[in-house]
Amino acid sequence: MRSKSLFISLLLIAGLLTGCAGQTDKTSSAGITDATGSATVAAATNATDATITVSASVTEGSAAAADQLVITGLEANDITLTVDQIKSARTYSGKVTGANSAGKQLAYDIKGAYLSDILQNLGYKQQDLEGIRMIASDGYSIQVPHDVLAARDVILAYEVDGKPLDKGDAPIRVFIPDERAMYWAKMLVKIEVTKTAASDTVSGLFIMDSLYSSSDYEDYDFLGQPFKTLNTKKILAAHPGSGGDIVLMTAADGLVKNETVENFYKGAINMTGADTPQFFSSTLPIGMSVKNLMFFKYGGSAFVFAAKTIEKEGTVTLQSLAKLCVMNSGRDYIVSFKDGASKDISLDEAQSWNIGHDAAKGVFIYKAGTTVKYWDIISININ
Repeated sequence: MRSKSLFISLLLIAGLLTGCAGQTDKTSSAGITDATGSATVAAATNATDATITVSASVTEGSAAAADQLVITGLEANDITLTVDQIKSARTYSGKVTGANSAGKQLAYDIKGAYLSDILQNLGYKQQDLEGIRMIASDGYSIQVPHDVLAARDVILAYEVDGKPLDKGDAPIRVFIPDERAMYWAKMLVKIEVTKTAASDTVSGLFIMDSLYSSSDYEDYDFLGQPFKTLNTKKILAAHPGSGGDIVLMTAADGLVKNETVENFYKGAINMTGADTPQFFSSTLPIGMSVKNLMFFKYGGSAFVFAAKTIEKEGTVTLQSLAKLCVMNSGRDYIVSFKDGASKDISLDEAQSWNIGHDAAKGVFIYKAGTTVKYWDIISININ
């Protein structure tokens, strides 16, 4: 392994802060609550001045030690920071409250460093990054998108409730005030930086309710219980599209979550019981599960669970579904059915065509004001 030392002067001057020299008060607005949890700053926070010099080791192919954080994707080689170096950066101190995925209210007094300051002194701006993936030593990972990075502070906490992090949290725990508690990643050892954004647009929709039935379900053991699930590898293999490294999942509670294809393959989509469809995995931390999936995207296509989408959205038109999934524009839509038939619907008429679901018969489309229903939609494409 080849390594070299990069001496970085972190000149962290709190003159950027408003108010009294040496500290600033930040007050919070109401937090966002959903099935994944929410986080809200409940009290003022203080940022102390610091002018420090730290040595950050840049190592090719490095792995994080117990007291280190590795940042990848900024330079050709990885950047490794020790916890002591992180502690010497400008300090964030304050109370953070929120709810976990079970709805339990959480409250912490935290102390940590601003990720934005560390990035700035490496020559980068947090708000310019398209995203970061935070990876924990237990395998948990979560993507933080550009809109969150541009609007929020990301705190690398090394103390919680006045004490150093214990074994279950160390070496670093992340908090993002005023954002979902799913970002409160424990045991953080790596940050992967994304400089370019994956495309959010799609050219086609696959209707999962019509393409897959109970005969396609596979047995899957999760937390010691048997479930009937759809095989994620088989789904993407059958509809590879343009490929890619990311699966983008959207849930009924508003959660939008990027997941690596590698992790998506490690899980399955549960189709039985409560909170379905639900992505989960017996080999990934339970916090990476996504309940009540409306659709997920991969390879330029959206895979839509129509029943869940209609349950959440109410009336769903062809136009509104295309907008929800961020579908590319074109001349008209081509709606295809299980029997091999297809129907062209112009963009101008798309708002007049409603998509419905019957638990016994499946997914259908019909024009408002008429009684004729076209059954078993399997796909919608743009022409």
